[in-house]
Amino acid sequence: MNILYCHGLGSSINNRISTSLMEYFRKTPHYFERLLYRNPGSRHVLWNISEWRKDIEKRVDGQEWVVIASSAGCHAALNAARNRPGNIKGLFLFCPGVSLSFDYVDNIIPGGSVVLRNGQTLIHPASRGGHEALVDRENLQHYLDVKPQMDIEPVITAPGADVRSTTSICLVLLTIRVDG
Repeated sequence: MNILYCHGLGSSINNRISTSLMEYFRKTPHYFERLLYRNPGSRHVLWNISEWRKDIEKRVDGQEWVVIASSAGCHAALNAARNRPGNIKGLFLFCPGVSLSFDYVDNIIPGGSVVLRNGQTLIHPASRGGHEALVDRENLQHYLDVKPQMDIEPVITAPGADVRSTTSICLVLLTIRVDG
């Protein structure tokens, strides 16, 4: 089985989750890969969620994968799965940022939404070991406009977690069959 990990905004392929998954899958017969999106950490290329979706679609093309994603990576992974159901056979999504509002940026950068509404760009901060990202109003609004609807019935959810929540850990497992 091929397993692909897709991180969220401000993170990287070297985050704690990614490296832990890599260590875990190294001891299994499954192939594990951490997706390196285009332009990680760029201060010159604007971040765009549709580019992440395209990166996922390009990687899974021609093979069957299970995609593990976190935060904004869930958004791209879910949309990629809808576009490539023959390639993405399962999703494991946690902390999906699918019900965020534009003002979420104020939680990360106080006053950030005002700056963006005034037509300026911001550097989205990196998490530990992650990549900064250049963001603007248009691309953050695009993220909100094309966000996937979480209308999928989960097979497994974490106790007390709501699959539509962004404040609790969320898990979705779809059609994953592991032989052996």
